[in-house]
Formats: sequence, structure tokens, C-alpha cells
Amino acid sequence: MLEYNELQELMKEIASGIDAAECHGFITGYLCISDTLDASVWKYLCAGMEGGDAITERHRDEIYELGRDITLQLLSDEFDFELLQPDSTSPAAVRCQSLSEWCHGFLSGLGVAGTIDWSALSGQCQEMVSDLSEVARLDPEPGEQSAEEIEQSLTELGEYVRMGAVYIHDEFARLKAENGNPEVLH
Repeated sequence: MLEYNELQELMKEIASGIDAAECHGFITGYLCISDTLDASVWKYLCAGMEGGDAITERHRDEIYELGRDITLQLLSDEFDFELLQPDSTSPAAVRCQSLSEWCHGFLSGLGVAGTIDWSALSGQCQEMVSDLSEVARLDPEPGEQSAEEIEQSLTELGEYVRMGAVYIHDEFARLKAENGNPEVLH
């Protein structure tokens, strides 16, 4: 699995305009609905680029491998899925912004992959999607919390987002299993 800094460098190499956290979130959200990565992934990752000439076969291979790794983590019975985020030595505001960007990417991935009838989702799943939308709008400035409170809040919120992504993935998998392959609206 690519580390945060490696994916960040890859995003810079292809002049994507998004960072590693948003890319990881996008691919995760996309894979919650779609079983494979397709051309719409490249359209999203390259939206800020002119021409897309910077993308090589190596870049594509690394993104597809990242998608495979994410899928394996989401399917793991051991809850192995991890958010790709800056390490704990990064300033809290940077990590908060990164978590927000991850959620933005995740929600975008759900949207780009297509959505099924949202009313078919459980109330808990709908609430989780709504919560991730709120996290996507987080203010990276900590306010008047102490450093310890900020760290605790970031840890708890990160865990909530991580488990929320797994839950949403499982919910879509359940719907697919119950309904055959439900119609996906693009």
C-alpha cells in the first residue's frame, strides 16, 4: 500500500490538483459502489490538469494497486481498513484539513461511481453519509481546545470516519447481495 507521502508525490507528479487524502477517500468511496476502477476515476483525478500528459503507465498501475489494496482492506474481517492521512507529527490543523479532504473525496467517489436509491439504505447508513458530509466541512482551526483535547478529538473523529467507510461499504455490498446488482444511476 502506498504511504501518504508516496501518494502525495504521485499526485504532484501528475499535477492532479488534489492531495493524497482526497485521492484515497475518492477511491474508497468509488469502490463502495463500483467493483472496479474505470475511466471516471481518471477524469476526477485529472480534473485540474491540462491534457493529462503527465500520467504514465506507472501512475496508472500505482492507482490501480491502491484500489486493490483498499478493496482488500474493506473486505477484511479484521477491520484492516485505514485512512491515508499525514502522520501524527504533522500539525493538528494539517491533519484536520486532511481528514476533511478525505471525506470530501469519499463523498465525491460515491457520487462519481453512481448511486443507488438512497431510500434503500438503512437510516444509520444515511446518517453516516450525512456525518461524513459534516466532517468534509470541518474548520481546520482548533479553536480554544487544548492540544490534548485536539489530539483526542482527531483520533476519535478519524476512527469514526474509518469505521463509517467500512459500514457504508458493507451496506452497499448487502444491497447488492439482496437485490442482485441494483441499478446504479450515473
